[in-house]
Amino acid sequence: HTVRRQSIKRGEPRQMPSLPHTAESTVREEHFSSRRKQLEDYLTKILKMPLYRNYHGTMEFIGVNQLSFIHDLGPKGIEGFIMKRSGGHRIPGLNCCGQGRMCYRWSKRWLVVKDSFLLYMKPDSGAISFVLLVDKEFNIKIGQKETETKYGLQIDNLCR
Repeated sequence: HTVRRQSIKRGEPRQMPSLPHTAESTVREEHFSSRRKQLEDYLTKILKMPLYRNYHGTMEFIGVNQLSFIHDLGPKGIEGFIMKRSGGHRIPGLNCCGQGRMCYRWSKRWLVVKDSFLLYMKPDSGAISFVLLVDKEFNIKIGQKETETKYGLQIDNLCR
């Protein structure tokens, strides 16, 4: 505990900031702007605390990861969790999609979409699994007929 106490920087926030205790339904319309400011201040304080800033739940809620603020990668695009299906490799007995259809392995991935590429990462380790460049053959297919899933989409490019 002594080493841990010494490692905490002076002036670094240590306690969880508090949110307003008044219910939203009881707040009058003229107080909405101050209410928004309170929420903004709360989130700012949370993000200044490394324990909460680096917590995967906080990062998922805000929609960021460790690559979000690297300016050399381009402007921040949309990102979040997806269920990624294996690239068509047949695995007998796993997630079969009906008689005579292929069986696929599904895995949870963090998808990052930028202006010239997209990538997905393993959520537990943060390791980049694959980068897909936007090239002249970049194509997105949507719909059950194209993807064999109700809400799926298929992304192709020149290499994959």
